[in-house]
Amino acid sequence: MEPHHPIDLSFCGHTKPRLYLLSSSFFLLLLLLFVLALISSSKQPSFPSFDYPHSSARLPAGCDISRGEWVPDPAAPYYTNLTCSLIQEHQNCMKYGRPDRDFLKWRWKPAACDLPAFDAARFLDLVRGKSMAFIGDSLARNHMQSLMCLLSKVEFPEDLNSTDNYFKRMFYANYNFTLSSFWSRFLVKAEEVDSDGPNHTGLWNLYLDEVDDSWASEIDQFDYVIVSDGIWFSHPTFFYEKRELVGCHFCLVDNVTDLPIWYSYRSALRTTLRSLIDMDGFKGKIFLRTISPSHFEKGEWNKGGDCVRRQPFKKNEARLEGRDLDFHQIQIEEFREAERVGREKGAKLKLLDATGAMLLRADGHPSRFGHWAHENVTLYNDCVHWCLPGPVDLWSNFLFAMMLDDRLRSVIIADLLAIIDFYGNSCMCIADLFLFITMKYLHYSYAVLHSEILDRRLLFVSCESCFQSSKLLIRFGSISIFNQFLLLSKLVAVSCNQPSYLAMNPREHPFWGCLSKPTLLVSFLLLLILSVISSSNQRSFPSFNYSHSSSSFGFPSACDFTKGEWVRDPDPPRYTNTTCFAIQEHQNCMKYGRPDTEFLKWRWRPAACELPRLDPARFLETVRGRSMAFVGDSLARNHMQSLLCLLSKAERPKDVSKTGDDYFKQMLYSTYNFTVAVFWSRFLVNAEQADPDGPTHTGLWNLYLDELDDAWASQIGLFDYIVLSAGNWFNRPSVFFERRRLVGCNNCLLPNVTDLTKRYSQRMAFRTVLRALAGGHGGFRGTVYMRTLSPTHFENGTWNGGGDCVRTRPLAGGEARLEGLQREYYEAQLEEFRAAEKMAARGKGVRMRLLDTTAAMLARADGHPSRYGHWAHENVTLYNDCVHWCLPGPIDIWNDFLFAVLQ
Repeated sequence: MEPHHPIDLSFCGHTKPRLYLLSSSFFLLLLLLFVLALISSSKQPSFPSFDYPHSSARLPAGCDISRGEWVPDPAAPYYTNLTCSLIQEHQNCMKYGRPDRDFLKWRWKPAACDLPAFDAARFLDLVRGKSMAFIGDSLARNHMQSLMCLLSKVEFPEDLNSTDNYFKRMFYANYNFTLSSFWSRFLVKAEEVDSDGPNHTGLWNLYLDEVDDSWASEIDQFDYVIVSDGIWFSHPTFFYEKRELVGCHFCLVDNVTDLPIWYSYRSALRTTLRSLIDMDGFKGKIFLRTISPSHFEKGEWNKGGDCVRRQPFKKNEARLEGRDLDFHQIQIEEFREAERVGREKGAKLKLLDATGAMLLRADGHPSRFGHWAHENVTLYNDCVHWCLPGPVDLWSNFLFAMMLDDRLRSVIIADLLAIIDFYGNSCMCIADLFLFITMKYLHYSYAVLHSEILDRRLLFVSCESCFQSSKLLIRFGSISIFNQFLLLSKLVAVSCNQPSYLAMNPREHPFWGCLSKPTLLVSFLLLLILSVISSSNQRSFPSFNYSHSSSSFGFPSACDFTKGEWVRDPDPPRYTNTTCFAIQEHQNCMKYGRPDTEFLKWRWRPAACELPRLDPARFLETVRGRSMAFVGDSLARNHMQSLLCLLSKAERPKDVSKTGDDYFKQMLYSTYNFTVAVFWSRFLVNAEQADPDGPTHTGLWNLYLDELDDAWASQIGLFDYIVLSAGNWFNRPSVFFERRRLVGCNNCLLPNVTDLTKRYSQRMAFRTVLRALAGGHGGFRGTVYMRTLSPTHFENGTWNGGGDCVRTRPLAGGEARLEGLQREYYEAQLEEFRAAEKMAARGKGVRMRLLDTTAAMLARADGHPSRYGHWAHENVTLYNDCVHWCLPGPIDIWNDFLFAVLQ
């Protein structure tokens, strides 16, 4: 072995050795003081390593504050109607005689952390010299008044506009902080054309592509904007776009298309968010507060409905449904899209998702205690707004926590910039070490900070190897001390611009030469000492937060997630037919009047673990820069459309199809450079229809069982992932060819042609396709996911003989068995897959993965469209559809499986 040569570290850019040595010595002294401080506080549960403002009060990484429960809080409330004079009359429940106080004695407890208590002085310090605006309907004003009451412990504001309660401007002189509200029923331009309207609640013109100038003309002055809206969109309205009438909601006017209520809401919200992003001069931060559920029971708001509960629901007692569910999902989707667009333009958007928490607080409304009993008011029993004090105070608590996080992040970034300025661009891995230490010891999200730094182009501009090695740190907290030491030695080698050393044994590379530089030595020692202390106290790296996930991501090694049961799921469906653009008509069960929703309230639980639900953003991050093709019959398309719906919460893709044919779609997720496509292929192999009627009036087909269907095979080398499936079409009468010679048929009723049964063609087709892909056909070098048979559930007849599927809940474990032809198809798939898997293992880098969904779907006879995939009068081939799956519905677990296996 050649002797190691000293490493030249002069590239780090220091031209004043004396100053450099002085700074290094000073840093060593700080290190010693820091270690002593840690030793002195070793009995404490946490080790603050840097003095960031309010770091102890901030949220840990991975904490989703929108999920949790209400727990008793004996210290509440934190103001009353006697200590806060800013409460509007209709929310002043104590003044108007509400007799109970129990609704005040609760606080929100997120599932994975504690929510920092609202601190009025800290809040005002965060907004010193700034301005904040609330835009929306009366609930936006309700929010602002709650915030002012919470701040009243520190200071009462001066009213700069006392004449108009709809447009308030309040000034906190000691903090030079301005707080304003802008009343805007619909966010966009609106005018009332009939004060009575078709149902006596008024009729409005909405200009869905024009923002309401009452707020838009002034909003560029503000540093923070909180947007919210919702309740007014249920009023009868005409819709205008580009000043042309495009439809209405409940206008009852002839020749005007009645569009659903969510059409106007989505358009108005999109216009508002895009206008803020594009507004000249506006540099503020945008918070979108999600829908606030109303809680009318035993009637509507104007038909005797009321809210008389005295304590919160438990988290499984209330479900978000109907209009509230649609609006909430629209908000999430439009926010994600605006966030994506805004990121490209430097806009800052935050989601203040309080819907889940407020859904449980039917006890927090004024009901009849917002006015005197004899008064004639429009909303006599108010189950829309919130008592003050009351649960609405949580909204300001969420706002405070999110602003604290932003302040901490800005301080960390400033420190990183200072490090970069001192060390120069070529030594940026030192800054990455600092970033990692910050993340680990303040429980901050490394991925989020790292992303923001990269977005600003501040780090890794000339040290790409640093970026690659820093990815390893994401798993750093869960490995042994010795392996941490080896990883760090590699990292420091990269800091010395020696990326080739990453491939070497850490004991042999010139790491020790790097440590001759005092600053690198200090950086390494600091992180090593922190790691030792951390491991001795069993501190764990924060894991990703998935719904229904027990701990860190992924399955235990012994977990077979194909075996399990369907269990009750309190969460609402992840999308609806009103929030997803991609649902094909025949699977749009809600649109066509399916009366029950029970089939949506189940999730699959494997016998030995929990199945994480697909996380749209993380799925798209996993497949960034890649492409995926679904190949098969209409169930492959059903599968792809489910995926598009699930991913729609993160981004809506562009249709980049080369044809208008829905059988061959191609969609692009621009932010992630991810392409997903579907290739319609009835039999997977080359097929041609010989007779459209055939012996059973379902057609007769020629199948060339050893030839791939060129419709997909000619393009498959362009894709990284192939999701393969097929099955139902092999039941059709068909004639079989191999090497272009007739070898037999299935139910062809031709003389002198051997009937080889359906099983033969299905097995041979899968053998041809799987082995071709395993062998790298067409240059394919990706991963094949074979999805197993999707069972049909026709009862009391065949598909064309009156059979139907009318169940409304899953079958229990012993109620369903895979039998007959379906069992034979399934077993043939498994056998052919295993043979191809062995072939791939010996071959050219193709990976074979099995998506075995058959057992799970066997129990879901309730998940098919049946007759709810079309209007009753329509003449369709499959009138009672017990083959495909409703969207949303049980089919969504196919993508949960796919997500899990992808990891």
